Amino acid sequence: PTTTGRLAGLPAVAGSMTVTQLAGKLREAYTMFTRAQFKEALAAFRALLALIVCADSSSKQDADELAELTGICREYILALVMELKRRELAAAKQDPKRQMELAAYMTHCRLQAPHLVLALRAAINSAVAHKNYLTAAAFARRLLDLNPKQEIAAMAHKACQVADKNQSNAFVLDYDERNPFVTCAFAFAPVYRGSPTIACPYCGASATPDHAGSLCPICNLASMPSP
Repeated sequence: PTTTGRLAGLPAVAGSMTVTQLAGKLREAYTMFTRAQFKEALAAFRALLALIVCADSSSKQDADELAELTGICREYILALVMELKRRELAAAKQDPKRQMELAAYMTHCRLQAPHLVLALRAAINSAVAHKNYLTAAAFARRLLDLNPKQEIAAMAHKACQVADKNQSNAFVLDYDERNPFVTCAFAFAPVYRGSPTIACPYCGASATPDHAGSLCPICNLASMPSP
């Protein structure tokens, strides 16, 4: 659901930030993500999402831009939370299936192209490391579609070559790239098209209906509505 109408109705708060100032903070958060400073980036995107609440949205253009910014923060927070969880599991050498699933779901967050490249590279590496060669090749093909730098493209081609020689997956994942889905912000699991979902009234994060009434884990600002 769009947040434009609600944001447009908020009064300007004395000392509140302008859209231009918020855009500067967004660039800072992007830079942290690019540098793989994921914990810092997560804190920055969460802080930005909170600042939007009292931003000056006196014009329709400002309200539209704030709604867009809210969606960007939502997607990046979801991606970062899943990536940090994946790294935690990898460091502990636990649950390779879950590691690959989290990496897979992250690649379906709406990220800027350079950041999607990072996510796809992580997904390829995770899949190859755990012998899910066909899964790795699927990520590699998506990466090649983004026309990455030569060295990154070479890595993707290598993953495809390995899959050609090893037409197999060691694990069956809860993941179907051909079936559109949203990721539940609570369970970090796919909710495929046609299944019931609810959405946070502030940030728009998706969840299954059994999480109605719970505080949204993405923005930490609103409760999930009833179906």
